[in-house]
Amino acid sequence: MTHASAHDGSDPATAADGRLSDGPIILPMPAARGTAVRELLESIIAAQANARAVSGDQLRVTLDVPVSQVIDADPEMVRGLLEPLMAAAIAAASHPAVRTDGPRLREVVVTGIDTADAFELEIADSGSAPVDDRSLAACCDLARRCGAEITAMRCPEGGTAVTLRLARRRARRNAA
Repeated sequence: MTHASAHDGSDPATAADGRLSDGPIILPMPAARGTAVRELLESIIAAQANARAVSGDQLRVTLDVPVSQVIDADPEMVRGLLEPLMAAAIAAASHPAVRTDGPRLREVVVTGIDTADAFELEIADSGSAPVDDRSLAACCDLARRCGAEITAMRCPEGGTAVTLRLARRRARRNAA
């Protein structure tokens, strides 16, 4: 049996003639389940902050979400929920609640809380712009279909806080 050479870049488990070699068979690791929340938020924020840069203003986004936070949810579904919520917060922060003569500080604070029955993510902005009811309704509809909830409220000190609550999936128990 002819073995593939390590120098030719071919798979070491397959012989040059296409037959399996006597060497080890290396199988790919299955993809990890779940979504790394902070990593996903960082990619969304980087894309949206650059697209919504306002001349003379500074945007500060604070992420209070542990690097190790993983939720048991489809990454594309979570992205579909977070992108419009982050876009709305960054846009709202462009309209500060407090007027100043100097450069305005546009701020968005994202806080993740892991509870016994859910993961909650609050996205709060410093803006005076009201929540866009149409885009919030679309997010709420998607959230319901995914078993999540979204709530929004105006903050007394200015800005809006939107909370995304993703309930933990519960294992079903069959009666014996």
